[in-house]
Amino acid sequence: MRRVVLSLLGLGVSVTACGNGDPNPEPGQLGSLHASVQVSDVDHDVTAVRFDAAAVENLKREAKARGVAPERLHFAKHVSQDNYLARFGVADLFLDTVPYNAHSTAVDALWGGVPVLTCSGSAFASRVAGSLLESVGLPELVTGNLKDYEALAIRLAKQPQELRALRERLAASRKSAPLFDTVKFCRYVESAYRTMWETARRGGPPRSFAVEAGPSRS
Repeated sequence: MRRVVLSLLGLGVSVTACGNGDPNPEPGQLGSLHASVQVSDVDHDVTAVRFDAAAVENLKREAKARGVAPERLHFAKHVSQDNYLARFGVADLFLDTVPYNAHSTAVDALWGGVPVLTCSGSAFASRVAGSLLESVGLPELVTGNLKDYEALAIRLAKQPQELRALRERLAASRKSAPLFDTVKFCRYVESAYRTMWETARRGGPPRSFAVEAGPSRS
């Protein structure tokens, strides 16, 4: 999730945003929307992007059913890559979707300095954001059910100092977190390729193995 550039919206309030594609929220559950709507009670507007017309109407209807004016939901248009990444600079909190988590979008948000709040499930697609948060040292933003997810979203919206501390930790992790160490990641991949090639060259069967990455950030 992300928040849109405030100058484009003309908003003077904090904004919690959702940048995942419209197939991601579960229609019958809409957990992230529910938490977003709860957050809006503490003077946060919610911004979502990349939703088609039908999804927009569905989300507005769900917001209204929960007692929140639909106009508090803002839907941003597609923009260039640079402007897309710039949007994260004005986001307060990224509320992840359920049951399909953000994947590359969550990486973009974290790199942009926006803490990601997620609710992990049992399937791979619902555990991606949790893995990313572990990688950057923010495991406390991984919840296991919607009740805890909503409660933490509301708490962070009401406790800006706690959210600020999370942002500071995230910013510091850019220099050390494995998620942001592209060179080390490349070394791991290269090592894995070499191991697979050598195994195949010797006529060995496919097998599991661990890799050594070598120097990082060089």
